[in-house]
Amino acid sequence: MTPVPVTRESIATAPRLAMSGLRGSETTSRKNRINFLELLRGNRTDYILSSEALTYMREHKLPQSFWLPLSLSINRVFKDKEEWLSYLQLLGVQKEAHVRTATEGALLGAVER
Repeated sequence: MTPVPVTRESIATAPRLAMSGLRGSETTSRKNRINFLELLRGNRTDYILSSEALTYMREHKLPQSFWLPLSLSINRVFKDKEEWLSYLQLLGVQKEAHVRTATEGALLGAVER
């Protein structure tokens, strides 16, 4: 079996494909995406603001007021979830949907590293 390359598209669709027989809300699908990315990351605990991560955040409609400050930290590595969430809080990212989108992007950055 040929491995599937990890791309934004494969990450975006994998949880939906895995859950295709189940009915659920977008929130459940999005939470599964974070879980999927965490599994792909393996034993590492880092979150990375790569250019790919920032592109993901912008394409998934993270408000510009958050996206711009995050872009000033491009290539920054956060050692773990606590450090990442503290940084988001410092920037004023509080809505669950915004935290989720930013987290998915930073996990994508870590997976692609």
